[in-house]
Amino acid sequence: MTIFITIMMQLFMISNFIWLTINGFIISTVLMTVGIAVISWIALPSSFTIFNFGTQKDVKNCCSYVWVLVCGLDLFWPCARCRDSCRTGAATNVIFGLALGYKSVIIPIFAIAVSIFVSFSFAAMYGIAVAALGMLSTIATGLAIDAYGPISDNAGGTAEMASMSHRIRERTDALDAAGNTTAAIGKGFAIGSAALVSLALFGAFVSRAAISTVDVLTPKDFISLIVGAMFSAMIMKSVGSAALKMVEEVRRQFNIFIYLFYQIAISASNTGGAWDNAKKYIEAGASEHARTLGPKGSEPHKAAVIGDTIGDPLKDTSGPSLNILIKLMAVESLVFAPFFATHGGLLFKIF
Repeated sequence: MTIFITIMMQLFMISNFIWLTINGFIISTVLMTVGIAVISWIALPSSFTIFNFGTQKDVKNCCSYVWVLVCGLDLFWPCARCRDSCRTGAATNVIFGLALGYKSVIIPIFAIAVSIFVSFSFAAMYGIAVAALGMLSTIATGLAIDAYGPISDNAGGTAEMASMSHRIRERTDALDAAGNTTAAIGKGFAIGSAALVSLALFGAFVSRAAISTVDVLTPKDFISLIVGAMFSAMIMKSVGSAALKMVEEVRRQFNIFIYLFYQIAISASNTGGAWDNAKKYIEAGASEHARTLGPKGSEPHKAAVIGDTIGDPLKDTSGPSLNILIKLMAVESLVFAPFFATHGGLLFKIF
């Protein structure tokens, strides 16, 4: 199926690379939905009807497409708002960027909520597990889309450091903008599938640990819910500490090798999300509106660069790390469930 989709994407003569990748994901979702329905009808026994089994996957495939399409917005109104907010400085750019990031989860949350409700109505926790399997059925396409982002980022950075022509730089910027969107699509796809898989594993943990009810109003359960917020702060702090050491080392080498300064160029490609695309829109000056914001070095451009710098650790460290943490917590809880059921946990003994 993945090979067929790759061949189909090569047949599309679309100048917009972003829509080329989105079309590939649409084709993947449609083909997998039809294929899952047919296989479910043929292979499953009579106790599993097409309504009771294949529909969960179909619903999840459709909702996953809505999810990644919303998460992968590139030069549409969210990035346009970030771009225009650079007129008044870096502070407003940061505020608008954070607000858009928080607001962007509304539609994905409703999509995943509908998927969970429908799947649970069909077959309880087993239905959620099947829905997760339906989302993972297009994982090959999702991984290919996610891998495109770093490749295009490195291509743009290499072209800039090599001082290549402006025409080549324009092409790499276009590829880089598409790479930012594909990276967002891949991360949204991974986080969505991780959420469903973790929920299914949580159901297995509850069953294996013989937990009948969970009361979030008890102090132990409520504390466990709010403690997880510290992980993002720890990750961001580690990024800041590493960046500080890197800056100090670069300054030390500047004092030793004076010509090293001329061999290093500021790369505007190793970034992602709305902040990065807003910055690239200003730099490219592709439209009359973009040229009114000013060239490189102007105040709007400086504000966009600052927002882009803040967005890097949020997109490339906190998000993927928390994605791994979600799955790791679910797997470890399932492994240690018999021990907790027999002996109790350490927190239960302390409190």
